[in-house]
Amino acid sequence: MVFVVDNTASMAGIQTTIANNFSDLITSINGRGVSDIRMGIVEYTDNEFLLSDFNGSKWSSNQEDISNEISRLASTNRGATENAMTALNTAADSYDFRDNENGAQTKHIVFVTNETADDSGFLSSTLANLQGKGIYVHGVYQKYSDTAPLDTVVQSTGGKFVDLSSPTWGTEISTVIGDTIGESAGSVIEDDDMPILSFQVGANAKDLFKVELTDARAKTLGIQELNVLSTAEAQTAIGSIDQAMQSILTARSKFGRYQNALEHIMTNVNTYSVNLTNSESRIRDIDMAKELMEQTKTAILTQSSQAMLSQSLKLPQGVLELLK
Repeated sequence: MVFVVDNTASMAGIQTTIANNFSDLITSINGRGVSDIRMGIVEYTDNEFLLSDFNGSKWSSNQEDISNEISRLASTNRGATENAMTALNTAADSYDFRDNENGAQTKHIVFVTNETADDSGFLSSTLANLQGKGIYVHGVYQKYSDTAPLDTVVQSTGGKFVDLSSPTWGTEISTVIGDTIGESAGSVIEDDDMPILSFQVGANAKDLFKVELTDARAKTLGIQELNVLSTAEAQTAIGSIDQAMQSILTARSKFGRYQNALEHIMTNVNTYSVNLTNSESRIRDIDMAKELMEQTKTAILTQSSQAMLSQSLKLPQGVLELLK
């Protein structure tokens, strides 16, 4: 992880905040299972691009050394030109980032500035260099129209962004960038481990269907190196092949169950979709014939009630007439 830090005149307070929150950043990364972290710092201002020295090395695994160096930068601010693209190229070319054979992402640059890139003409070549070396670039800056080149670098390399205009940006370096670095570097899938696929099969977050893949490579099945030069070896090879075939048949049976289950889920989802569409249609589209019948029935009942009420009022009037 290399910090590329703008060291122009207005950066002192920003650098101090990073130094103060640096311990939390490392704690966040360690919390994701990463115990071996190499760190470096590139400071840039005007046409100067300086790599920090840690006892004769540009790398350090001591978080206190890195925090102290960032604090030192806060007292040495100078200049006013931010050649950010050249600084990123310097970091990519000057540091021997380690490659992880298991595919975990271990190359990260944390880029800190309060301005845009004055050398944005080098955007294309810088981006090609970073992507070619598989480096994630995480940005800590305030986003506005002129920072579009920085946005492109962060987004195109798969990095995360922390906005300096946020009142909590200091802690967000840990919760956003630190968690990402720790997760991407700590989530290692061993060569012989097969990932578990999770399919979203329902409307709710926990409606998942998991599929366990099977490693069917010859090495895993035990048939990578078979020898039939002698009768005994041939018999051993036949036994190994029979066992491998049985493993494959078992795996095929498992995937058959997965397929049947997924087809059943798909049928249920399709039925649910049809029912939902019909319900929505009934709610939205009124059945005119039924509604007219209901209206007619209501009118008849209303008129009948009025007629009965009229007749009931005439009865006491007739009695009064007789009494007269």
